[in-house]
Amino acid sequence: MIRALLLCAPLAGCGMHYWSNGVRPEPKGAPRVLLLGHAGAWLPVACYDPDWVRLAGPADCGDLIPPGAQARPLAGGPLRSLGPRQPARCGEGPAVAFPDAEAAGLALWPPDAPGTPTAVDLDADGQPEVVASTPAQTSVHQGQRLVGACP
Repeated sequence: MIRALLLCAPLAGCGMHYWSNGVRPEPKGAPRVLLLGHAGAWLPVACYDPDWVRLAGPADCGDLIPPGAQARPLAGGPLRSLGPRQPARCGEGPAVAFPDAEAAGLALWPPDAPGTPTAVDLDADGQPEVVASTPAQTSVHQGQRLVGACP
């Protein structure tokens, strides 16, 4: 028992650094974000974050898009300029909205990333994530795993 306490004592002040061990993977690939046009803005639904090498939901996606970026509507049409970021809510977690009075449907950033209204390969692994849309919600799944949903 005393031995266990002596081993744990130096780690007590490490906080989150101890739990993560300070290890972070090297960036891999390029960021991609799927956006949903909702209430006069584009809201992130799901994304791939190359810094953490993972797929993520709405709360983690808005900061991947640089100011003044453009997105490609998946239903076709001209590129959409994404306005300045604004705080917004998407589902249960905080998100970032990009104002656009004509925001509608789904869009993908960056505009040259491949995708359709029913499938996007956010992490570029060759296996597209499935996009499911109902009037109440748009969600993205990788296999059986829910990646993100909005609103």
